[in-house]
Amino acid sequence: MSASSGQTPGGSPAQGGAAGGAGGGQKAGMTGMCNLDNAAVNLNALRDAAKKEMTDILASEGKKSKALVLDPKVAGPLGLVIEISLLRALGVDKLYYLTPGRLDVPPETEHIIYLVRPVVSFMKVIADQAKAILERKDGRSVAVYFIPRRTIMCETALEQEGVFNQIKIGEYHLDLIPFDADVLSLELNQCFKECFLEGDKTSLFYTARALMKLQALYGIIPLIRGKGAAAQQVAQMMLRMRHEMRSSEAQVDVPAISQLILIDRTVDLVTPLPTQLTYEGLIDEFYSITNSAVDLPAAMVVDPKGGKETNVPLDKKLKTPLNSNDKIFRDIRDLNFSVVGPILNQKAKMIDEYYKARKDISTVSEIKDYMKKFTSFQQDHQFLRVHTNITEALLKITTDAAFRAHLEAEQNLLAQAEIEASEQYIEECINKQEPLGKVLRLLCLMSLTQGGLKEKVYNFFTREIIQTYGFEHMYTLSNLGKVGLFKRPDQRTNLYEVAREQLRLITEVDERDPNDISYVFSGYAPLSVRLFELLWNQQQRGGGLPTPPPTQPAGGDEATRDGWLLPRQYDELVKALPGVTFHAFQKANAAAGNPDESDGDASRGNSVTVVCFIGGVTFAEIAALRFLNSKVEGKDIIIATTNLINGSSFLDGVAEDLAGKKDVLAAPTPAASPPPPETSSRRK
Repeated sequence: MSASSGQTPGGSPAQGGAAGGAGGGQKAGMTGMCNLDNAAVNLNALRDAAKKEMTDILASEGKKSKALVLDPKVAGPLGLVIEISLLRALGVDKLYYLTPGRLDVPPETEHIIYLVRPVVSFMKVIADQAKAILERKDGRSVAVYFIPRRTIMCETALEQEGVFNQIKIGEYHLDLIPFDADVLSLELNQCFKECFLEGDKTSLFYTARALMKLQALYGIIPLIRGKGAAAQQVAQMMLRMRHEMRSSEAQVDVPAISQLILIDRTVDLVTPLPTQLTYEGLIDEFYSITNSAVDLPAAMVVDPKGGKETNVPLDKKLKTPLNSNDKIFRDIRDLNFSVVGPILNQKAKMIDEYYKARKDISTVSEIKDYMKKFTSFQQDHQFLRVHTNITEALLKITTDAAFRAHLEAEQNLLAQAEIEASEQYIEECINKQEPLGKVLRLLCLMSLTQGGLKEKVYNFFTREIIQTYGFEHMYTLSNLGKVGLFKRPDQRTNLYEVAREQLRLITEVDERDPNDISYVFSGYAPLSVRLFELLWNQQQRGGGLPTPPPTQPAGGDEATRDGWLLPRQYDELVKALPGVTFHAFQKANAAAGNPDESDGDASRGNSVTVVCFIGGVTFAEIAALRFLNSKVEGKDIIIATTNLINGSSFLDGVAEDLAGKKDVLAAPTPAASPPPPETSSRRK
């Protein structure tokens, strides 16, 4: 397979495409950036920092023609911080995806620049292409920039290939990417697997460094609180980095961010598994949102009444941005899906009334007033058509009997009710050879909510999966056990049951007018957000954030201290849940050598809280946090995360891909062994 043919940076105007794909001219997803003007802090500064660094990189390569060769998974995030017009202005006239084989670059292109993640397997491909380019001895240069940083393993691989001293090596620190005015992501999609399965803490270092960049831009965050071992490691790394960088630390009188909450994904393994029931969550479940965009059939996107887009084949997938630039989406994204239809009907009537009003216009001033709103209403009309089509498609799925049965099994497991019926449903799914991902989501949910599966049940389902889907999935089941998702009971107390009762995880809620975060799952409150809610509510009742005691010993490398500084009954409850509970105060103008001394004041500055999820966050959790934020005036929440996940991507990240398949947890191939005829008696 050869590298894709070049595409001028203009790409497709409709999609903002930038690069050709392998063989077929598929464009890289530069999907358009969200407007950040309404963010609680100036997130444009974060985007501008990424732009400036890219500008410096391209400027350092000279003014002559350049080609960018992109790691395919870099193109989408890059499009969220850099406009294609900027790349063109900096001399980039060709873009390619990195694929094995020959790289055909036009003779006039003098600088070839690779932007890749530090993946060792890429180095052989880059080395082969670099050798072919440099052997021509026509004055061309090759540079490799690693995102977010270079690694010794990659450099060693390039050295072994004999090109290390012939090419330029650098770094492009693309870390926290603004996905929306209140969502930042590092897009470290392997973070959970690397940290909690393989023991590789590299992504924790990336997270700590990204949070240090936030502090460099917006001031030292006075108070850090967190839950979980990985969260504590990130906090400790941040404190150590402050010690090392204290001489060059920027001084900000009033920090823009008042506190940072770090939440380890292992604290709440339950929430990613059930089906998300918000509008945005359901889109992600069934269409997969990637880099704030979703691939939809053209029939759902194009206007059938005219325009050049009608020539697009209706079965072709078009990349459709999903962010708050779309006012219709902004209003419905976090709602429970059951109420989206009526709201879209109201918006359709409002737009229709506006169009009809033109018949009553009689004066010049009325025409001017009408035309001022025309562009906005026309745009809303286009958005409305797309979201109506999406809603209709999702409605067909959610009203299907199979979906309702699956949802009922999930709700029973979360409520710890009718467990035997849920076991039977999972068994039926296996017998029907439904996708393994669907089966494992339910099995892991049952394991977590029951505090582990009984020996007979565990052995039964393990045997059924291996016999039905193939012996190679033994490794996936082993991985799930290692991270605590699929296991036998390992302690007397079922911690989920404790949390469900003490934190009211299961509640009755009116989805049309919710009064609790549990509306995002139609009755289940995400444990991670419920923990944050304890802090949030205490902050509102107590009149602000806690302040440090008058004296405490210098922290050194011990960056954190026990507890969340809540009233005793709440602190003890939080400590009883999995993962260490900690806090740390930071002083903006610290004494030399002790930046974690405890005379900072967390109540100063803006009332902005950053909640950072380590190991991924779902759109349902984001919706729940926005719901909490909407109930309090004058305070804001910004969500940061290592990556955005749903149940399928969460489990697929842990699955063992022995065959190199793209979708490891798909339905079995016809060649798979059929299930044994006698099943119901095996778990008795």
